[in-house]
Amino acid sequence: PGVDYEITIKRMSDDTAFYAKMLRLFFNHDLPNELLGAIDNHTYTNAAYLAHSMKGTAANLGLKQISLIAANIHMYLKAGDIEGAKTMLIDLEQAYYQVRNIAAQLEGGTGDV
Repeated sequence: PGVDYEITIKRMSDDTAFYAKMLRLFFNHDLPNELLGAIDNHTYTNAAYLAHSMKGTAANLGLKQISLIAANIHMYLKAGDIEGAKTMLIDLEQAYYQVRNIAAQLEGGTGDV
């Protein structure tokens, strides 16, 4: 859900092993939790950087929904709307963990990529 696999894999020269590796790297960290930690610690510049980085990396991996939500969080943080960003974190967590769990299952894993 929210993944543009066809276009992304073509952009990666149909190299599914490389794509799987990039997904593992992306999901290797608990990015929503890192972002929440930065917000809770009032390090909003760091939180905005994390959201911006997540937006770009997710877009490059074809993770459209995650990228869109991260972009909205970035926008809220840049505008100083911390509560708006926190509200969007719920959506980010749902999208992030849903795709992470599906990606792990496709690799024959247990839910951790």
